[in-house]
Amino acid sequence: MKPAKVKSILQKKATKMAEVCTAIHENFKEEDIHKFRVQLKSLRAFIRLLKIISGQKGLKISRHVKRLYKILGKMRDSHLQLATLTKQQLALPAYLEILNKNIKKQKKKWCENYSPKKLERFKTRYDGIVQDDFSVAILASYLVSKIQAIRKICRDVMLTDARIHELRKQLKDMLYVMDIAKEEWPEGKQLVKQWPVKQIAQLATDIGKYNDGRIRLAQLNSYSQSMAEGKKRKELTVHCSEEVAHLLHQKKELINSARQVLTLIIN
Repeated sequence: MKPAKVKSILQKKATKMAEVCTAIHENFKEEDIHKFRVQLKSLRAFIRLLKIISGQKGLKISRHVKRLYKILGKMRDSHLQLATLTKQQLALPAYLEILNKNIKKQKKKWCENYSPKKLERFKTRYDGIVQDDFSVAILASYLVSKIQAIRKICRDVMLTDARIHELRKQLKDMLYVMDIAKEEWPEGKQLVKQWPVKQIAQLATDIGKYNDGRIRLAQLNSYSQSMAEGKKRKELTVHCSEEVAHLLHQKKELINSARQVLTLIIN
């Protein structure tokens, strides 16, 4: 891949993120929040690939953008919890109020940190940073390094939730870079065709659902502990216990799936 193409990809992603930030600032739609988070993770994965050929310090996400990402992450957690309350028909008005207050708090933080000038500078942040070509062998080396990290995680006798989260990050890094290769780089596209992308993507999606469920349950458990003794607390405790059993089963299936996908890749 030529430096001009690298610059084009970086600029497109940075520009897209700045545009989505403008949309978020206007209405805070969940769809736009999701787009921003995906774009940042994709850019971050591509930067990790580029760092194999360039150790320059400029290859990183700006602190301003990271701060916005963190705020949106907290907002997203509350959005997910609200969706769960609706889907599972949990009547918890006090908890509902807490979640809405947190969303309002994060919106305020966003408005305090949002800076059109900094986002405009972010668009040109990566100009001239990458000066060297890099071959498809670099992409192959990057993907292999991710597989090695995944293999190490899967060797754990007891996979903790933190390690499962790390497993998903490695999978998503692979997928984001594969997507870029398919869209922007013919030689890279040919390499990606040799990988079981569909199975990797499904595993990453399943782990994402597990992680979301785990976070929601932790928040719900925390709230239940603050409730006064009574019928509502007992009902919520039972609900949380059922969710724990479901997550444990889901976790076991994820571990088996991860090892199957790893075997498929190695073979």
